[in-house]
Amino acid sequence: MKKLTLTAGILLIPLLLNAQFEQKMSFSLSTGAFKTIGTKTYTPEWASEPDEWEPYQMPNYRAGIQVNGAIQLNISRHFSMGLDVGYLHAGSWHYSDGDCNYLYYEVYDTIADESLADGENELNLTNISIGLVPRYYFYPWEKFSFFVFAGFNMNFTKAEYNDNEWLADKEFGMLDPDDTGPYDPYLEENTGLGVISGFGAEYDLNDNIGFYLSAGYQFILLDEKNFKMPEQVENFHALNFQAGIRLSFLKSKKL
Repeated sequence: MKKLTLTAGILLIPLLLNAQFEQKMSFSLSTGAFKTIGTKTYTPEWASEPDEWEPYQMPNYRAGIQVNGAIQLNISRHFSMGLDVGYLHAGSWHYSDGDCNYLYYEVYDTIADESLADGENELNLTNISIGLVPRYYFYPWEKFSFFVFAGFNMNFTKAEYNDNEWLADKEFGMLDPDDTGPYDPYLEENTGLGVISGFGAEYDLNDNIGFYLSAGYQFILLDEKNFKMPEQVENFHALNFQAGIRLSFLKSKKL
């Protein structure tokens, strides 16, 4: 019995040491860029030719900025659980059929046969997310380590459309008498679940400071009720690349 107890004790010592040494908190902050991806166009009910296809909203945003902050509970050197808050913003939307941007407009006076104004309408995107994102580290005892992550979050998405063409028509008195205001044909707001996943590499300067690079994929479920037409229904897909810093603190005492 004593021999069995001694053997069990010897086996448990490394696990206890590991747990005592590794339980701590971390704060991470990262910033970088993201780009939405996916099929560029859809086919409206009335379309019969490819040149009549219309552009989807989400895949046609230009690259934007992304910022993430997280509080991590480092359960072990290999595994951590993070409460992650993210912000992303794409300030420009562009789709071209080969001639010009889909949002381009021109106000033309057919009586005077002259162009009064031209430009582009504007469509931007903002998303705030809150979720749980676990990380798993490979070779965490080395200066350079690698990690993977995957988690779920809640997303609050907002798109803002500025109809500059309508404003120009109003300025030059080109509006129809019964025109009450500009129309927004795009998804405006959405609250939906999402998934985030990816991988990265981290360099630990010391026990308290680490720098990392990561690449990831983000998915957001968009409610079909928030679209103006059934053919527009889609979800959000994006790839991102970020650089960040991780600050560790509250490390537990060694045995």
